Amino acid sequence: MEATSTIDMRPATSSEMRAYTRHVAHDPNETHANKMIVESDRELNRYHVINDEGTALNDQYKNYIDSRNAKLERDFNENKISLEQYTSRKQSVREYVNGSNGSKEKKAYTSAVLTVADVDTQQDMLDKLGWSYKMIGVGKPDANGKYEHYRAQLTDKGQRETWAQLWDMTYTQTAKDISNESLRAISVMTNLDEGGGAHAHVGFVNMGHTDKGKPSTTLNGALKAMYGYKDSRANLRQFRETYDPIMIANFNKSAEALGLDLQLDMIRTREAGSVDMPTYKVNKKKEAELKQYEDVLKGRKKRLDKRDQEVDKKNQEADRKNQEALKKQQELAGQQELIRLTQRSNERTKRKLEEWEKKVKEKEERQAKIDEQQAKTEERQNEREDRLNNIWNKVQAQADSIKNFVKRTVSMFNLGEKFQNNIANQTILYPVPREKGGLTKEKYTGGNWALTAIHENPKRFTPNVVKDLTKQNKNTKNKKKEKDDELEL
Repeated sequence: MEATSTIDMRPATSSEMRAYTRHVAHDPNETHANKMIVESDRELNRYHVINDEGTALNDQYKNYIDSRNAKLERDFNENKISLEQYTSRKQSVREYVNGSNGSKEKKAYTSAVLTVADVDTQQDMLDKLGWSYKMIGVGKPDANGKYEHYRAQLTDKGQRETWAQLWDMTYTQTAKDISNESLRAISVMTNLDEGGGAHAHVGFVNMGHTDKGKPSTTLNGALKAMYGYKDSRANLRQFRETYDPIMIANFNKSAEALGLDLQLDMIRTREAGSVDMPTYKVNKKKEAELKQYEDVLKGRKKRLDKRDQEVDKKNQEADRKNQEALKKQQELAGQQELIRLTQRSNERTKRKLEEWEKKVKEKEERQAKIDEQQAKTEERQNEREDRLNNIWNKVQAQADSIKNFVKRTVSMFNLGEKFQNNIANQTILYPVPREKGGLTKEKYTGGNWALTAIHENPKRFTPNVVKDLTKQNKNTKNKKKEKDDELEL
């Protein structure tokens, strides 16, 4: 099978390379100007780092930048330049390449697009392999739902993976073959999700030198270092003549390694007298038709009899039926895939709904426990408040009872009214519960001695006891009054 092989190369700055990398990565979260991207084929893309970009830049520019910075430092130390000049002119490798302090970005990179065969030839490969695919429209459809471009899309999962490996192996190996000390490959991205055929984007760091030995940032400098021609077109032509066949050879080796019966023969394009691939195919078809017609003229069809014609007709009918069956099979496979995806989506939705219902139920159970705890807390508070109220009422009643009881008891001993009042009005602090919790101390009528005497043995409450205790009465103001009280006894 005949196929073209092309390598398109363009110089690029660091910013252009970053933008280009975002473009070829086909991130689904970004909006792309390329409307030919097929979302369902993005999984077939592959990306590899060939060489470290920072190392390549340092190998190319570090010695040169270090010597420049050293000269600046000497000039500054010798007071030839100011501190501002020294600071503004000093650069790192990245600053030199990216442009700093007003300098322009250097076109220190080369972006290359590698392509083996066009989309039609790649479809012929699938036919030769006998793989199942369907034709899909790419780009934006017109008002009638028709697409300007169509291409084949594999439907078998295993065949899709093998197809991706074939192109990944081909282009990655080619990028490694091209990479050298003058043009160093840093990354390769194989794209199989666009409207055209499978192709790859390779990023290079230009590592040539000028005639004076200064690092060259240009692609021409890199190619000149590789081939030595002063004419840049001659260097580029030599590059194409070297690596176009290598890329075809890498394809054949990759196909063989994967056990695929595919063998390509390279045809050249973009040369004097050459034509593009579609025109080439049309010409080849016309040549075949002319040859067939010539054979007819020479009488080759005379060897065909009626039986052979009938056999051919039957074979054609069988082929037609096979094609119809294959088409129906492909449509059925597509419908089954749609059903499978719909079922998977429904299952995910069901799982999410069940998880949500579970969370709601857990939240309701937690709220019920909280409500139950609050109810118990309120019940305990109400019970405690009732207990406190009962205690309070009992204490009030007990205090009143003690006061009256003390007065009655003291009066039994015929003490003077002054003594009666002193004894009955003695106070002591008693712990009393508050309405809202806690304890306080309140004063109530009756002394410790009176309570003890009354509750333990009222008979012990004799005049002598009263006499002794009245001597200890804190409300007595002087000894003279105490003697007067004793006389009354």
